[in-house]
Amino acid sequence: MTKRSLTILLALVCLMPSPTQPISAQAAGRAWIAFVTVDYSTREATISLVDPASGKIITLLKDGFFYYPMLSPDGKKIAFLGEHPRSRIQNVYVMNTDGTNLRLLLTGRPRYKPLGQVAWSPDSSEVFYGGADGNRRTAGFFRVKLGSDMPEQVPLEGFTSFYSTWITASPDGSRVAFNVNLEDRPYHQIIIANADGSNPQPVSATMPNGQSIDELAWSPDGQQTLLTVLMLNAIEPQPLLLGDANGANARQLIFPPPNYINSLSWSPDGKQIAFLAPDKGDAKPDGEVWIANADGSKAHTLNIPINVQYVGTSWRVIPDDVSLPAEPISFLDAIQ
Repeated sequence: MTKRSLTILLALVCLMPSPTQPISAQAAGRAWIAFVTVDYSTREATISLVDPASGKIITLLKDGFFYYPMLSPDGKKIAFLGEHPRSRIQNVYVMNTDGTNLRLLLTGRPRYKPLGQVAWSPDSSEVFYGGADGNRRTAGFFRVKLGSDMPEQVPLEGFTSFYSTWITASPDGSRVAFNVNLEDRPYHQIIIANADGSNPQPVSATMPNGQSIDELAWSPDGQQTLLTVLMLNAIEPQPLLLGDANGANARQLIFPPPNYINSLSWSPDGKQIAFLAPDKGDAKPDGEVWIANADGSKAHTLNIPINVQYVGTSWRVIPDDVSLPAEPISFLDAIQ
């Protein structure tokens, strides 16, 4: 090989993206955590954002029932499971983070009802979701491109009858993790598979008493996973685990752990984690947004002065050129 050929080859290798890194560079902006609040006196819910550095809170959406607000990787959109207060029909909605263009992801009456947490593709062009038909049985998960009304059902090798209520995608989009609920098993199981449904593998981290992994979140570089364990007794402390990219070799973080940990997310730089849990020693059902270093140290609540629901968090950078709404958008008004 000539010196010139070797130089060209090395240049091409340097230009190739790492398979474990996010596809696109993150724009300059401020990191926000999305979460859901509820007023129990009026049963009104909101989708809100909190800046963990300053504690500033902005309400994006009001006047509806909302679950699992997931900010897109580019920070310009948010997808969530919404329920119209009048029809009580759940569906996946997408809205720009500046408060504009709230729309249904799936119009009409989809054959498979969307359930639980959704996820984004790395380029923010597709949404993944789990679903179920009338018998709560599917043979895969679903993905749909923004602007399309034709969701693709992705078959899962080796599984013919299950339903899924939760899904997440790896930062590079090559893999997905989701829960599989099977009739012949007492607990659901977290499966990691390729994005096309091939090579599904159960997360190997399990507890000695047979409890299963309840939730998984990949770190921004895709090399680590946060895991929670499904507990039979809500009073019993719930471990928060840190594992490798496949959920294996997990070790416990945070001693003693708060009860009922869920809704995991990582900071965009991978240095911190967020989750929902009650304050330690607090018996009230309302959650708190917790922040900790990625090694579990310095865990603390953000002391948000409103009731936080246990229905998801996402932590993303919203670009500086996105103007967040000065007043919350009315879900009822926007979808009429």
